[in-house]
Amino acid sequence: MQRLARGDIQKGRTARTRKELWMGLLTFVMNNKLLAIMLAGVAVFVGLHIVWYIHPSDIESVDELQAHVRRGEPTVVEFYTNL
Repeated sequence: MQRLARGDIQKGRTARTRKELWMGLLTFVMNNKLLAIMLAGVAVFVGLHIVWYIHPSDIESVDELQAHVRRGEPTVVEFYTNL
């Protein structure tokens, strides 16, 4: 929240409340359709990432991996490195 000097209050300037700030931001976004579409796209992307996040597998060793692959069932192996 911003602090106003005595002169600012006498000139008619007042601090805006959070509700006014959010309503101003919402109005700005709704008046700029391309921005609204882009923000909606980002929100959908983040939501899908959270829902479809790939969790670590239960396989803890190379032997378990080899046994799982040799079963004959389709297997997806992902490799990740920081190099």
